[in-house]
Amino acid sequence: MLRRPPRSTQSRSSAASDVYKRQLEGYAQVVTAELSYGDRRLLEIALSLSLKPKLLLLDEPFSGLSDVEITKVLSLLKTLKGKVTIAIIEHKISAIVDFIDRLSVMNEGHIICEGGPSEVLRDSLVNECYWGKEETFEVERQSETSFDRAQNSSF
Repeated sequence: MLRRPPRSTQSRSSAASDVYKRQLEGYAQVVTAELSYGDRRLLEIALSLSLKPKLLLLDEPFSGLSDVEITKVLSLLKTLKGKVTIAIIEHKISAIVDFIDRLSVMNEGHIICEGGPSEVLRDSLVNECYWGKEETFEVERQSETSFDRAQNSSF
């Protein structure tokens, strides 16, 4: 069951406390197994933050989530920006392109390009490896149209 963290735990990590208050407080009496997959992901992030990390490493945090759940997790991550360094390994790049400051793209185990998201997504080698020579990833401000279109792409 999720329960309100003891006062001492809340004071140890304001970021974890923020997650709890904003996203999970209404589930205090719910058994964890009954949470949606997205709410479990929020709980996982909150538990990680309770350890007061300097770096939060998330491996495909949107995997298996619906569009609504992705929006909730991304909203949470945006509240953490500037409080903790966040490194994300993610295939659904369209979901985070407006959130990230730096993007590294790997192909066959090697970094082929890194830099600002707009710059990297316009790189010819990145486009060739992931979308073919004739297609390119259109860098737009995140909107439902660009998010939905690019979400189906396995980046």
